[in-house]
Amino acid sequence: MSDSPVRPVPAVVPVGSGEAGSLQVASPVFGRPVTYHAQATVAQALEPSDVPRLMSLVASVDGEAGKASELGGGLLWQRDSGYSALSLTVTPEGERVVVRGDLNLGGRQFAYFGGAFGAALLTGLVATNVVPGAQAAAVGVGALLPFGVVARALWNASARRSAVALRELVDRVAAALRGAPE
Repeated sequence: MSDSPVRPVPAVVPVGSGEAGSLQVASPVFGRPVTYHAQATVAQALEPSDVPRLMSLVASVDGEAGKASELGGGLLWQRDSGYSALSLTVTPEGERVVVRGDLNLGGRQFAYFGGAFGAALLTGLVATNVVPGAQAAAVGVGALLPFGVVARALWNASARRSAVALRELVDRVAAALRGAPE
C-alpha cells in the first residue's frame, strides 16, 4: 500500500480525553464541531478471516443499522440516519492495520437549532394574539436567546456523547484486531 508514516489526526480535543477529535474548531455561537474523526493503528496484518468477525463486531457495537462491505482487503462500514452519518474503515497497510472512524452530525445540529428557531417563531406568532405586530416580533426575537441557549447546551452534550462513542468504537475494533476479548 503506502510506505508513508501514519500521521495523527489533528484534534481540537486534548489527547487522551477519551473522545474523538475534529478538524473543525468550536463555533462561538453553535458550540462543538459537526464532524469528528478517530484513528487507531494495530501493528499486525489483517487476516481475511478477520473481516466477517469485524463486520459482526461493528454491527453489534454501533447499535444502528448500517451497510458493511469489503474494501481493498479491509472493511468499510457506513450508516446514515439523516441526523448523523458514520463511516468506519479498517484498512490493511502492509504489516499494520489502520482503523479510522469519521462521524458527521450536521443533521443533528440542524435539528437542535432548527427546533430553537421554530419555537421562537411560534412564540412570536402566539404573541400576536396578545400584543400588536411589532411587539409580537420583538417577543419572537427575544425568545431566540433562551431557546438558542437550550439548543446549544443540548447540542454540546449530544455531540460530546457521540465523539466519545466514536472513540470507543474505533478502540474496540482495534482491540478486537489485537485479539483482546470483546
